Amino acid sequence: MKKALFFISVLFSLSASAQMDTVIVNTDTIIKPIGGILVQPVIASAKGDTAYSMDFVALNVKSDTLSGCNTYVTLQDKNGRVISDFNQWIPADVLNQWEADATPIFNHILANNPRYKRRIIN
Repeated sequence: MKKALFFISVLFSLSASAQMDTVIVNTDTIIKPIGGILVQPVIASAKGDTAYSMDFVALNVKSDTLSGCNTYVTLQDKNGRVISDFNQWIPADVLNQWEADATPIFNHILANNPRYKRRIIN
């Protein structure tokens, strides 16, 4: 039984870490979470780590559309490692626009944190 639980936990950890996407920008290869966005390179930690991508997890989303939710935002380096994180409140009017595309949520996060800018790839 212990071996089975260990095997399942290893498979789960591998599947959770495998949800990354590789993007080539100019000559840089950037690994970002699937569903995340690229941001203009910016120093995002006290250690001097540079953020290249951003992702979020919405917390306490309820069927009550009159209340907003909190998001846990993570910033990743070129290799997809989390280098910084912060919380961002999402008001109800923005949350109600969120359907299949997370663009309204990312736009709100970027508008409230102007040091991070979306990176557009041509």
